[in-house]
Amino acid sequence: MESDFSTCRNDEDRFQHCQRIMRQVTPSRKIRVHVGWQRWWTELEDKKAAGWARRLGYVSRSKYYMEFPDSASQQIALDCEDSDTDWIVTLELYPGDSISQAKRFYEKVKVDALCGLDEFSWSISTNFHLAHIQKNMVYVKSSLTVRQYVEYWRENRGTIHQLSKPEFGRNIERWLSSGLISQSDIALIEKKFCNIQNATMNPCPGLGLRFTWPSNDVLKYESAGEFVLVVKRELSKAFLTWGQNCQEFWP
Repeated sequence: MESDFSTCRNDEDRFQHCQRIMRQVTPSRKIRVHVGWQRWWTELEDKKAAGWARRLGYVSRSKYYMEFPDSASQQIALDCEDSDTDWIVTLELYPGDSISQAKRFYEKVKVDALCGLDEFSWSISTNFHLAHIQKNMVYVKSSLTVRQYVEYWRENRGTIHQLSKPEFGRNIERWLSSGLISQSDIALIEKKFCNIQNATMNPCPGLGLRFTWPSNDVLKYESAGEFVLVVKRELSKAFLTWGQNCQEFWP
Protein backbone atom coordinates (compact mmCIF):
# COMPACT_ATOMS: atom_id res chain seq x y z
CA MET A 1 0.00 0.00 0.00
CA GLU A 2 1.29 3.47 -0.89
CA SER A 3 2.32 5.33 2.25
CA ASP A 4 0.97 8.78 3.09
CA PHE A 5 1.48 11.39 5.79
CA SER A 6 -0.96 9.65 8.14
CA THR A 7 1.30 6.58 8.24
CA CYS A 8 4.57 8.49 8.63
CA ARG A 9 6.15 7.76 11.99
CA ASN A 10 8.63 10.63 12.16
CA ASP A 11 10.22 13.54 10.31
CA GLU A 12 12.41 11.25 8.22
CA ASP A 13 9.32 9.44 6.90
CA ARG A 14 7.63 12.75 6.09
CA PHE A 15 10.83 13.95 4.38
CA GLN A 16 10.73 10.88 2.13
CA HIS A 17 7.02 11.29 1.45
CA CYS A 18 7.54 14.89 0.34
CA GLN A 19 9.87 13.54 -2.32
CA ARG A 20 7.18 11.14 -3.52
CA ILE A 21 4.72 14.02 -3.79
CA MET A 22 7.20 16.11 -5.79
CA ARG A 23 7.57 13.21 -8.22
CA GLN A 24 3.80 13.23 -8.68
CA VAL A 25 3.76 16.99 -9.24
CA THR A 26 6.47 16.79 -11.94
CA PRO A 27 6.52 13.12 -13.05
CA SER A 28 8.37 13.85 -16.30
CA ARG A 29 11.48 15.15 -14.51
CA LYS A 30 13.82 13.83 -11.85
CA ILE A 31 13.78 15.15 -8.31
CA ARG A 32 17.26 16.46 -7.55
CA VAL A 33 19.22 17.17 -4.40
CA HIS A 34 20.74 20.58 -3.62
CA VAL A 35 23.74 20.13 -1.32
CA GLY A 36 23.81 23.84 -0.47
CA TRP A 37 20.13 23.97 0.52
CA GLN A 38 19.93 22.59 4.04
CA ARG A 39 17.08 21.43 6.22
CA TRP A 40 17.27 20.80 9.99
CA TRP A 41 15.25 18.72 12.36
CA THR A 42 15.41 17.18 15.82
CA GLU A 43 16.71 13.62 15.64
CA LEU A 44 18.90 12.84 18.62
CA GLU A 45 19.52 9.22 17.65
CA ASP A 46 21.06 10.12 14.26
CA LYS A 47 24.70 9.06 14.64
CA LYS A 48 25.79 10.87 11.47
CA ALA A 49 25.11 14.27 12.99
CA ALA A 50 28.05 16.56 13.65
CA GLY A 51 29.11 16.54 17.27
CA TRP A 52 27.89 19.98 18.26
CA ALA A 53 24.66 19.62 16.29
CA ARG A 54 23.98 16.23 17.79
CA ARG A 55 24.43 17.56 21.31
CA LEU A 56 21.84 20.24 20.49
CA GLY A 57 19.59 17.68 18.84
CA TYR A 58 19.82 18.97 15.27
CA VAL A 59 20.57 17.12 12.06
CA SER A 60 21.26 18.71 8.68
CA ARG A 61 20.13 17.19 5.39
CA SER A 62 20.23 18.57 1.87
CA LYS A 63 16.86 19.42 0.40
CA TYR A 64 15.36 17.87 -2.70
CA TYR A 65 13.70 20.02 -5.30
CA MET A 66 11.59 19.97 -8.47
CA GLU A 67 13.08 21.41 -11.65
CA PHE A 68 11.23 24.05 -13.66
CA PRO A 69 13.58 24.85 -16.57
CA ASP A 70 13.32 28.16 -18.40
CA SER A 71 11.32 29.63 -15.52
CA ALA A 72 11.97 32.62 -13.29
CA SER A 73 12.10 30.09 -10.43
CA GLN A 74 13.83 26.89 -11.48
CA GLN A 75 14.29 24.98 -8.21
CA ILE A 76 11.23 24.48 -6.01
CA ALA A 77 11.15 22.40 -2.83
CA LEU A 78 8.35 20.71 -0.93
CA ASP A 79 9.55 19.88 2.55
CA CYS A 80 8.37 19.25 6.07
CA GLU A 81 9.52 20.49 9.44
CA ASP A 82 8.49 20.39 13.05
CA SER A 83 6.52 23.32 14.41
CA ASP A 84 6.08 24.25 18.08
CA THR A 85 3.27 21.74 18.60
CA ASP A 86 3.16 19.52 15.51
CA TRP A 87 4.59 19.40 11.97
CA ILE A 88 4.05 21.45 8.83
CA VAL A 89 4.69 21.07 5.09
CA THR A 90 6.24 23.98 3.20
CA LEU A 91 6.51 24.91 -0.46
CA GLU A 92 9.58 27.07 -1.12
CA LEU A 93 10.69 28.88 -4.24
CA TYR A 94 13.17 31.64 -5.01
CA PRO A 95 12.34 33.54 -8.21
CA GLY A 96 15.09 35.75 -9.59
CA ASP A 97 17.79 33.65 -7.92
CA SER A 98 20.28 34.15 -10.78
CA ILE A 99 20.87 36.84 -13.39
CA SER A 100 18.98 34.97 -16.11
CA GLN A 101 16.06 34.15 -13.81
CA ALA A 102 15.94 37.73 -12.50
CA LYS A 103 15.78 39.17 -16.02
CA ARG A 104 12.90 36.85 -16.85
CA PHE A 105 11.14 37.65 -13.57
CA TYR A 106 11.37 41.46 -13.59
CA GLU A 107 10.45 41.74 -17.24
CA LYS A 108 6.91 40.49 -16.56
CA VAL A 109 6.32 40.65 -12.80
CA LYS A 110 2.93 42.01 -11.71
CA VAL A 111 3.76 43.86 -8.51
CA ASP A 112 0.23 44.04 -7.10
CA ALA A 113 -0.41 40.36 -7.76
CA LEU A 114 2.91 39.34 -6.24
CA CYS A 115 2.51 41.44 -3.11
CA GLY A 116 -1.07 40.25 -2.85
CA LEU A 117 0.07 36.66 -2.33
CA ASP A 118 0.39 37.38 1.38
CA GLU A 119 -3.41 37.59 1.49
CA PHE A 120 -3.44 33.92 0.46
CA SER A 121 -1.11 32.73 3.25
CA TRP A 122 2.12 33.12 1.29
CA SER A 123 5.10 34.75 2.99
CA ILE A 124 7.41 36.85 0.82
CA SER A 125 10.89 38.14 1.60
CA THR A 126 13.70 39.88 -0.27
CA ASN A 127 16.68 37.70 -1.17
CA PHE A 128 19.32 39.96 -2.72
CA HIS A 129 22.70 38.27 -2.90
CA LEU A 130 25.95 38.65 -4.81
CA ALA A 131 27.52 35.69 -6.56
CA HIS A 132 30.73 34.83 -8.35
CA ILE A 133 30.16 32.43 -11.24
CA GLN A 134 27.69 29.97 -9.62
CA LYS A 135 28.66 30.46 -5.99
CA ASN A 136 26.67 32.81 -3.75
CA MET A 137 29.22 34.88 -1.83
CA VAL A 138 27.30 37.57 0.09
CA TYR A 139 23.69 37.83 1.26
CA VAL A 140 22.84 41.43 2.06
CA LYS A 141 20.37 43.20 4.35
CA SER A 142 17.83 45.38 2.58
CA SER A 143 15.80 48.03 4.38
CA LEU A 144 13.21 48.10 1.57
CA THR A 145 9.76 46.59 1.75
CA VAL A 146 9.03 43.78 -0.70
CA ARG A 147 7.01 46.18 -2.86
CA GLN A 148 9.79 48.82 -2.89
CA TYR A 149 12.38 46.16 -3.66
CA VAL A 150 10.41 44.65 -6.58
CA GLU A 151 9.55 48.07 -8.02
CA TYR A 152 13.20 49.12 -7.84
CA TRP A 153 14.42 46.11 -9.78
CA ARG A 154 11.58 46.23 -12.27
CA GLU A 155 12.48 49.83 -13.08
CA ASN A 156 16.23 49.11 -13.08
CA ARG A 157 16.26 45.64 -14.63
CA GLY A 158 18.72 46.89 -17.25
CA THR A 159 21.37 46.91 -14.49
CA ILE A 160 20.96 43.18 -13.83
CA HIS A 161 24.07 41.78 -15.48
CA GLN A 162 27.50 40.53 -14.56
CA LEU A 163 29.68 43.36 -13.25
CA SER A 164 33.37 43.78 -13.92
CA LYS A 165 35.60 45.19 -11.19
CA PRO A 166 35.54 48.81 -12.51
CA GLU A 167 31.72 48.70 -12.15
CA PHE A 168 31.71 47.60 -8.50
CA GLY A 169 32.05 51.01 -6.86
CA ARG A 170 29.20 52.90 -8.53
CA ASN A 171 26.82 49.96 -8.23
CA ILE A 172 27.59 49.45 -4.54
CA GLU A 173 27.01 53.18 -3.95
CA ARG A 174 23.70 53.03 -5.82
CA TRP A 175 22.53 49.97 -3.88
CA LEU A 176 23.49 51.60 -0.59
CA SER A 177 21.72 54.90 -1.33
CA SER A 178 18.61 53.00 -2.50
CA GLY A 179 18.40 50.88 0.66
CA LEU A 180 19.14 47.62 -1.15
CA ILE A 181 22.15 47.00 1.06
CA SER A 182 23.22 48.35 4.43
CA GLN A 183 26.45 49.94 5.58
CA SER A 184 27.20 46.76 7.54
CA ASP A 185 27.33 44.79 4.27
CA ILE A 186 30.16 46.84 2.77
CA ALA A 187 33.09 45.22 4.57
CA LEU A 188 32.09 41.71 3.51
CA ILE A 189 31.41 42.79 -0.08
CA GLU A 190 34.86 44.39 -0.25
CA LYS A 191 36.47 41.28 1.22
CA LYS A 192 34.73 38.88 -1.16
CA PHE A 193 34.95 40.98 -4.33
CA CYS A 194 36.77 44.29 -4.27
CA ASN A 195 40.03 43.02 -2.82
CA ILE A 196 40.32 40.13 -5.31
CA GLN A 197 42.07 40.64 -8.61
CA ASN A 198 40.00 40.12 -11.78
CA ALA A 199 36.85 39.37 -9.79
CA THR A 200 33.41 39.58 -11.35
CA MET A 201 30.14 40.05 -9.50
CA ASN A 202 26.70 38.71 -10.33
CA PRO A 203 23.92 40.70 -8.61
CA CYS A 204 21.01 38.32 -7.97
CA PRO A 205 17.93 40.31 -6.89
CA GLY A 206 15.80 37.36 -5.88
CA LEU A 207 12.82 36.82 -3.63
CA GLY A 208 11.88 34.08 -1.21
CA LEU A 209 8.32 32.73 -1.45
CA ARG A 210 7.02 30.24 1.09
CA PHE A 211 3.62 28.60 1.55
CA THR A 212 2.90 26.54 4.67
CA TRP A 213 0.26 23.90 5.36
CA PRO A 214 -0.38 22.80 8.96
CA SER A 215 -0.55 19.05 9.47
CA ASN A 216 -4.35 18.91 9.83
CA ASP A 217 -4.79 20.55 6.41
CA VAL A 218 -2.24 18.22 4.82
CA LEU A 219 -3.98 15.15 6.24
CA LYS A 220 -7.40 16.42 5.13
CA TYR A 221 -6.28 17.10 1.56
CA GLU A 222 -4.39 13.85 1.27
CA SER A 223 -7.25 11.73 2.61
CA ALA A 224 -9.41 13.24 -0.14
CA GLY A 225 -6.71 12.51 -2.75
CA GLU A 226 -6.27 16.22 -3.42
CA PHE A 227 -2.91 17.24 -1.96
CA VAL A 228 -0.95 17.01 -5.23
CA LEU A 229 -3.61 19.18 -6.90
CA VAL A 230 -3.44 21.65 -4.01
CA VAL A 231 0.35 21.95 -4.41
CA LYS A 232 -0.08 22.56 -8.15
CA ARG A 233 -2.73 25.20 -7.44
CA GLU A 234 -0.45 27.17 -5.13
CA LEU A 235 2.43 26.93 -7.60
CA SER A 236 0.13 28.26 -10.31
CA LYS A 237 -0.77 31.27 -8.15
CA ALA A 238 2.88 32.13 -7.70
CA PHE A 239 3.89 31.62 -11.34
CA LEU A 240 1.04 33.77 -12.62
CA THR A 241 2.40 36.77 -10.71
CA TRP A 242 5.27 36.90 -13.20
CA GLY A 243 3.10 36.05 -16.17
CA GLN A 244 3.95 32.39 -16.56
CA ASN A 245 1.40 29.59 -16.75
CA CYS A 246 2.98 26.60 -15.04
CA GLN A 247 0.40 24.31 -16.62
CA GLU A 248 3.06 23.87 -19.32
CA PHE A 249 5.08 21.84 -16.79
CA TRP A 250 2.31 19.35 -16.01
CA PRO A 251 2.04 16.19 -18.14
